[in-house]
Amino acid sequence: MSICIWGSYTRAEGKCRTLQEASRLHRQINNQYGLAEALNSLAEAYLATNIPASAQVVFEDALAIAKRTGIRLEVQRACIGLAKTYEKQRQFAEALRYYKQYTLLKDSIFAEKNEKTIAFLDARFQNKPKQTQIALLTKEKELADKAIQEEERYNYALLAIIAIILIFAV
Repeated sequence: MSICIWGSYTRAEGKCRTLQEASRLHRQINNQYGLAEALNSLAEAYLATNIPASAQVVFEDALAIAKRTGIRLEVQRACIGLAKTYEKQRQFAEALRYYKQYTLLKDSIFAEKNEKTIAFLDARFQNKPKQTQIALLTKEKELADKAIQEEERYNYALLAIIAIILIFAV
């Protein structure tokens, strides 16, 4: 793991130390997602503080972990980071290679999200008529239950009247 090197203690150095510690802890507990995320953040900090050589090493480590564990968003993040790193180092062929990987992955993730959104909306659309039909059937049942209750009340009232007539007729 690289170390942030500046002439004086700065907020950037503190951020790098925190991210280095986070990376160490994620390695220790074998949290691959957290490790890839922390490494990408550390590499971004190196890049932001103009230490592209350290950023390159850390981005490559993050990329390897993210690819091995299938964490596509961290693969995407490492690819764009490497593209920016190589661009800063004026290695344009490598920058383009990683930018193309980033773009392919971004498009793939975007398409997957769109498919999920379309499937969700389609299911919701398909479900709406069913919900309407259920609501209608529920309302019909409520009306039928009310009609039965009214008929029962009518029958009880009729029975009571007949009983009263019979009592007075005797």
